[in-house]
Amino acid sequence: MKKSKEVFVINDLSTSSVDNTAALRESPLFHCTKASIRNSHDLEQPIRQVDFVSDLAAAVGVELVIKSPVYTIEDNVRGTEKVLARR
Repeated sequence: MKKSKEVFVINDLSTSSVDNTAALRESPLFHCTKASIRNSHDLEQPIRQVDFVSDLAAAVGVELVIKSPVYTIEDNVRGTEKVLARR
């Protein structure tokens, strides 16, 4: 954002906190939407506004992976599939 580039974030906050972006939210170049990348509808608007996409979304945490391995794999893989389908 130091080079005047806008950043659009989609985060469902399932394994993170809005506090993690507190310093960034002060910038008019930072846009954060609470949504899931697994929801195609939530991806439409933000992806139309960008030149490139970096998918950093992932279900994280050893406890979550152990307790819900299928969900974790589906969340990571299906979310990435939805993002790629929109580009």
